[in-house]
Amino acid sequence: MYKSIWLILFAIGILVLGGCNKATQEDKNIQTDDEKIKIYTTIFPLADFVEKIGGEFVQVENIVPAGSDAHSFEPTTKTMVKIADGDAFIYLGTGIEGFADAVINAVKNEDTAIVKASEGIPLIGSSDSSKDEQHEEENNEEHAGEEGDDVDPHVWLDPGRSVQLAEK
Repeated sequence: MYKSIWLILFAIGILVLGGCNKATQEDKNIQTDDEKIKIYTTIFPLADFVEKIGGEFVQVENIVPAGSDAHSFEPTTKTMVKIADGDAFIYLGTGIEGFADAVINAVKNEDTAIVKASEGIPLIGSSDSSKDEQHEEENNEEHAGEEGDDVDPHVWLDPGRSVQLAEK
């Protein structure tokens, strides 16, 4: 008889402690996926920067699947709708993502922020990094994707330019 009383008291104690634990977790203001800033990126380095900088406040999805090539990737309609429902679309903008213009056109009338991460950053191999921004952008667009050119659009490979991308 005493064993069953102790067993009942023990079960009640567990329930009380479990209830206190639940109240404590509710008080912690834990952020759910619905409360996080939803950001879509085009290449892994951008997704990695956003995840590391945004931490628990962001939900990041890189739209180019692992093992796929950003040069030839084409997003599905479902992906476009997800981006339009998101908070931001971050793309490199050096000519690597041939699909970026289609995504931008699809979401430009939505509340999705569009961020060109390479804006104002000279491509690797640009002869003069002190050029004015307008000439830089013309140079980047003119040289992006050209074969045999000494200009490399993979700006995240340079540590200094990588820092600039992360700052944007």
